[in-house]
Amino acid sequence: MSQPVRNEKLKVMYDWEHTGHDAFSLDDMCSSQNPDIIRAWLNQKVSEGFDQRAIKAFIRMAPEELSEITPDAVAVPYSIKIIPMDIYNAI
Repeated sequence: MSQPVRNEKLKVMYDWEHTGHDAFSLDDMCSSQNPDIIRAWLNQKVSEGFDQRAIKAFIRMAPEELSEITPDAVAVPYSIKIIPMDIYNAI
C-alpha cells in the first residue's frame, strides 16, 4: 500500500509476514543462521575479554529452563542454538 506525500515522495507501508514456515520453531531455528543480534552479542563478549568457557557459562540453561522447552513450546531461546563453532568463529 502506498500513499503520495509532499514533494512527490512516496510513503510505503508494508506488513511483513513469514509464510510457509514458523521462524520460531525448533526445526526452522536448527536450519537457519544465527540472527545478527546473536552474532553481535557473541562479538561483544569476545571484545570484552570473555573466552569460550565463559561464554558457554553465559548461555548454559538450568534444568528447569530446559524442561520448559517442549515440542509444543511457542518459542525457544536463541541461546539453545549457539554451538561451540559459533563461539570459536567469534573468537
